[in-house]
Amino acid sequence: MPPKRPSRAAIKTKAAIVTPPETPLVATIKTLQNNFEQSRKFHDVSSPKAASIAPPKLKGKENEITEAEADREASPDEEEIVERVEDEMEEDTNSIAAEEGVPLSKAKQKAKEKRDEAVKGALARPAPVDKDYVPLPWKGRLGYACLNTILRELPTPIFCSRTCRQATLEKEGMEFVRTLGKQNAADLSKMIEWNERFGIRFLRVSSEMFPFASHEKFGYTLEFADEELTAAGALAMKYGHRLTTHPGQFTQIASPREQVVDNAFRDLIMHDELLTRLGMTGQADRDAVMIIHLGGTYGDKPATLDRFRVNYARLPESVKRRLVLENDDVCWSVTDLLPLCKELGIPLVLDWHHHNIVHGDIREGSLDPYNLLPQINALWEAKGITPKQHYSESRPGAIMPMERRGHSRRVRNLPPCPDNTDLMIEAKDKEQAVFELARVLNLDNPKCPLQIAERPMDEFHEGGWYPEGEEEILRKPKRVRKGKEPELDEDGHPISPKKKVARAKKGKAAEAAAEDTSLDENAIEEPEKKAAKENKADSAPSKKKRKTTKKAVAKEATPEASDDQGSDSNDHVPPTTGSKRTSGRARKAVVSYKEAEHGMTTDEEHGV
Repeated sequence: MPPKRPSRAAIKTKAAIVTPPETPLVATIKTLQNNFEQSRKFHDVSSPKAASIAPPKLKGKENEITEAEADREASPDEEEIVERVEDEMEEDTNSIAAEEGVPLSKAKQKAKEKRDEAVKGALARPAPVDKDYVPLPWKGRLGYACLNTILRELPTPIFCSRTCRQATLEKEGMEFVRTLGKQNAADLSKMIEWNERFGIRFLRVSSEMFPFASHEKFGYTLEFADEELTAAGALAMKYGHRLTTHPGQFTQIASPREQVVDNAFRDLIMHDELLTRLGMTGQADRDAVMIIHLGGTYGDKPATLDRFRVNYARLPESVKRRLVLENDDVCWSVTDLLPLCKELGIPLVLDWHHHNIVHGDIREGSLDPYNLLPQINALWEAKGITPKQHYSESRPGAIMPMERRGHSRRVRNLPPCPDNTDLMIEAKDKEQAVFELARVLNLDNPKCPLQIAERPMDEFHEGGWYPEGEEEILRKPKRVRKGKEPELDEDGHPISPKKKVARAKKGKAAEAAAEDTSLDENAIEEPEKKAAKENKADSAPSKKKRKTTKKAVAKEATPEASDDQGSDSNDHVPPTTGSKRTSGRARKAVVSYKEAEHGMTTDEEHGV
């Protein structure tokens, strides 16, 4: 009797048993994708959950919103993540081997352990925004930092960060540096005008507006730019724009080094002077704050906090009036800074992205910081300042802390902040990140403009939205000489000089390889060619000799020949008249013959 055939259920059970376990990396990728989808779910304004808080004016536009949501960034590509992880693993291995002086095999094992630990953290990591609340309709101001990608690429660029090196300053003098500062200050008004045209009413002013203004040796005051700064401040007041600054990472008043603290004091005083000379009053002036980080921990957090308290008390009152603290992505969490801010009456800028990297004794995600918002906002209200927060996102597929610190090019979520907050979008695409958020969430404040259709943009007020990764549309095509067509790549875009050089090198390498192949082939045929050339060379002199003899005989029979041409003094050489061309050919034949006779290589043998 034949054995009984197993049931389908038994086959499935058996197959499930032999299925190989999921690798940590694949599990991480799936978790990241699930987190991404979860974050989308909370910010999908067409979903039933968000419908209750959606503004009435959005009702009836479900199809438009759904189309916008469909354009959101896809989940991180698995192959791209795997490739990136492998590259970073190799970098970690080399770094560990160099720092610890261990063999590569041991360094690789340590790098793997480090990565596995990060994978475990990624598996347990919540979505960056996991609070079931979307602040719509949006009533606050969305802003970007320092640079406008469209204005920067105009034929006459508009930006506020022209600077120079110290060597240039010493060569050109202070007047040159002040000229840069005046140009930067003048362009601030143009940026405000452009922002108003597109509904963006929040801007971080570049800290590089006045090069070397806070330098210990070359520092200077800003009265020379009063006219430009006052004009910019008047525009901000007229349109209701908010202007803030963010001194650099080296501005640390809690440093144990006295020189660093002195430099930080000068920098803060310069930024305060810049904001004061804008001439804004009332709420606009109160909202013009300076954001700094606390800096490093220097191995002792309590001692660092004590130094901050002491040095903060020494700051001028005008600086303390504007100074606010921000949690960072390296050392200081929100829960580290909140007690200090309450103690000293300093407003706290909540950076949602930084919190997800350094979250202290509360959880990642947006749930716990959301519960702290009443305490944070109370610090702003106590000084009569409009609350502001920062929002950004990690690039897709980031796992390690260093990877996660890097900002994405654009964002597509809003954090669960109050709907009247001023939110600084810290993304690489600057104003385009603001437009992208407005496009995805169908915002009216600001609205996403129409897509840029053509170049060039000759006027500074022209602009619009462009898809992520297509910033080449902003760059002016290089002038091409008459009669020459630009060389294009496979996609039909002009090839950059760097790519041309790379292609030329590749072409030369290919030619060299082809030449080597040709030499190998010629080496096989060399004996036959050599023999043929020798035979040809042997026959050539005899023919030349016969032709010369005939011409010489004819010349002797010619009565018009001169006595000089037939004189005894020239008997040892061929006659001059009638023999010059023949002599040249003969000499050439002799040279070719001798080269072949001595076995010397020729151009033909080299494949030229």
